[in-house]
Amino acid sequence: MKFKDRTEYIGASEAAAAMGQSPYQSQFELWCRKTGRAGDITRDPVMDRGNDHEEMITNRAADEYGMTILDRQMEFAVADGEWGAWLRCHVDGIIQEWTEIPSNNAPMEGRGVLEVKAPGWRMLKKFAEDGLTADYIVQMQVCLMLADMEWGRYALYDYEAHSVICFDVRRNRALTDMIMTNLTTFWTYVRQDIVPLPDDEPIVIPEYGGDQDSIDGDEAQEACAKYITFHQAEAAAKAGVASAKSDLLQVIGDSNAKVMLLSGMLRINRACVTRKPTIDGMKLAEFTASLAAAIVDDDTKLAVKMAGKYELGNFQKAQKPYTRMSITGVNEFKGDV
Repeated sequence: MKFKDRTEYIGASEAAAAMGQSPYQSQFELWCRKTGRAGDITRDPVMDRGNDHEEMITNRAADEYGMTILDRQMEFAVADGEWGAWLRCHVDGIIQEWTEIPSNNAPMEGRGVLEVKAPGWRMLKKFAEDGLTADYIVQMQVCLMLADMEWGRYALYDYEAHSVICFDVRRNRALTDMIMTNLTTFWTYVRQDIVPLPDDEPIVIPEYGGDQDSIDGDEAQEACAKYITFHQAEAAAKAGVASAKSDLLQVIGDSNAKVMLLSGMLRINRACVTRKPTIDGMKLAEFTASLAAAIVDDDTKLAVKMAGKYELGNFQKAQKPYTRMSITGVNEFKGDV
C-alpha cells in the first residue's frame, strides 16, 4: 500500500507533533494540515539528503554494525472500523543482527526496524552527546508497535566521517499505550474539526540513555486512573466552554451594543481595542542598507540627508483594532468566563 494523502492519517514521524513533542511543528500546526487548513510541511535539504542517500546509509550501517537487511521500504498501519488506517508508518528496512560477529556481544534478538536519518552536524553532535530526542523515541515506538517488533535501530549518517552512528531502541509497551491514548485524542479532534486543547503540563518523554522502567502496582494503577479520569473531564469541560461561547456569539447575532444582558444570567461587555503599531522590519532593513551603502560610498551628503529624514513613525505598520469581549455572571456565578 502507498500512503499518499497525508490528511487521511497520522504518520509515525508526525506522532510527536500530535502529542506536542516535536521541535519542528506544533500540535496546532499539524492539526491545521490534517484538517486541510494548511499545506503539507515544506521539504528541506536535510530531508532530501536523507532520502537521496537512504540506500547507501543502510548498506554502511549493515556493514559497520553487522546486520542483514531482510526488507527495504516497508509500510505498516493500524486499521479502525470508523477511521480506517488512521495511524501508519514507513520504515527504511527490516533488519536482523549477525550472531556470529564477535563484536556483537549480545545481539538483539529477532527482527528489528531500521530508520535512516541524515541530520546536520550540529544535530548529530547533540545526538552523540545527549542521546535520542523525544520525537525520535516516539516515532520508533509507533513503528515498533505497528510492525509488531521488539526493537529498532536508528542509523544516523555522519557525512564528514562517511560513517554511521547507531542507536537501538527497545519496545516499551507502557510508553506505547500512553502515546496511543494521546494520538487517539488528537485524531478525534481532527475528525470532529475541533481545535486541540494543549496540556497545561506537556508529557515528558524520558531521556533515552538505556532501558526504560516499567512501573506497576496498586499505587501506579490508582494514579493513572485518577489522571485519566480528571484529564478527560478537563478536556471535555474546555471543549464544552468553547462550544457554549460559540453559541453565545450566535445568540448575540448582529447586535452592536456595548453591554448585553442575556436572560438575566450573563453580562457581555465589548470594547474596541487599538493595538500598538509594529515595526515594518523589511522597510527598516532597506533603509539601513541604503544608508550603509551611502556611507561606504563616501556619499556624505546623501547619508546626512537620509539620516535627517529618519523617523521611527516612517517604519511603523498600523494595526487594525479588534473587539475584546468579556463574559461575567450576574447572579450566583461572579467570575470572568
